[in-house]
Amino acid sequence: MPEILENAKVQPGQYAVTQWSSVGNWIAYPAADGIDLISPDGKSTRQLTSRKFQAYSFSKDGSLL
Repeated sequence: MPEILENAKVQPGQYAVTQWSSVGNWIAYPAADGIDLISPDGKSTRQLTSRKFQAYSFSKDGSLL
């Protein structure tokens, strides 16, 4: 079942490229203030960096972005 991530701070009007970690415990997405992480259930969020990237991906074990 799809889960609506209400706590995600996606910047309106911007194409959001999301990346799931390879182990499935985090979703990275571009936010208005950088790149944020959110848990698949939408309950845990955190800012990863204030830097903005056009491309990013998780490492094979999911420990690095």
